[in-house]
Amino acid sequence: MKAPPFTFVVKGKHWYFRRRGEQVPLPGAPGDEAFQLRYDALLRGQAKVVENRAKRAAVARSRRLKVAGSSMPGTIYFIGGNVGPIKIGFTTNIETRLRRLQMNSPRRLRVLAARNGSRRDELELHRRYGEQRLHGEWFKRSPELVAVIESLVDAI
Repeated sequence: MKAPPFTFVVKGKHWYFRRRGEQVPLPGAPGDEAFQLRYDALLRGQAKVVENRAKRAAVARSRRLKVAGSSMPGTIYFIGGNVGPIKIGFTTNIETRLRRLQMNSPRRLRVLAARNGSRRDELELHRRYGEQRLHGEWFKRSPELVAVIESLVDAI
């Protein structure tokens, strides 16, 4: 018997229709009319399964701002090795943050630059260098990003 090309995933109170790594939320719960209509449309191929990463990322950023408060003081940091990607992040304790990142990295990491800032400042940097984003808060080591880091180091 051939396995269906979809699976259900339950996250908290939400159901998702998932197929080949893509997922779409389903309203309500099994048995609800809206749920059944959407589910049937997905099975018939009349509704497109779309993974909208940009939208989910925007929602996550919005939640982070609400939870942490946009004016919370702290440090904006640029962490990386001598080569490879650079992490742009926010913390209130840079030494602890570096130690935790280092535990999960095969390369030796160091603070490339840091400045006072808020989560809103961090998100603005993420937007500015979005084209270089590799994954999460890790960015490609571009000449433009290296120039910003060097300007922060020179300002110290």
